[in-house]
Amino acid sequence: MRFAGLRAVVFDLDDTLYPERDYTRSGARAVAAALGRPGALDELLAIEQDAPQAPLYSVWLTQEGLDDAMLPELLRIHRGHAPTLALAPEVRGALERLRTRFRLGLVSDGRLEQQRAKAEALGLAALVDVLVFSDELGRERWKPAPTPYWKAL
Repeated sequence: MRFAGLRAVVFDLDDTLYPERDYTRSGARAVAAALGRPGALDELLAIEQDAPQAPLYSVWLTQEGLDDAMLPELLRIHRGHAPTLALAPEVRGALERLRTRFRLGLVSDGRLEQQRAKAEALGLAALVDVLVFSDELGRERWKPAPTPYWKAL
């Protein structure tokens, strides 16, 4: 494969540099801890395992016979937690090697607070040259809009 003329490589975040499921599980741990409910983490992780696309906290509230009015608070905890995440060693190594030859960037969609927290937990600021969170540009400029890519370059 030839890379003549290639000057930059831009990556996505979720399910590209790390498994997004890790963030979901980290959030579930934060919610379970905040609730102080023994067994809540196992219940949440079981739902996430069995139905990864399901609305996790809505399903859990229904399953446990709890009031749906709790949902906004659970989502607030999940979205606001400081995640525990790590890059796989081979991903970190690939970024380090690529950075010796190319300018590296990250373009990520999603809620700004969450995407920043993920990037910080993964230590990406030290591994790429530019972090672009398209939510800062407005949802109408999320991928596939070209604006975040131009900003990254």
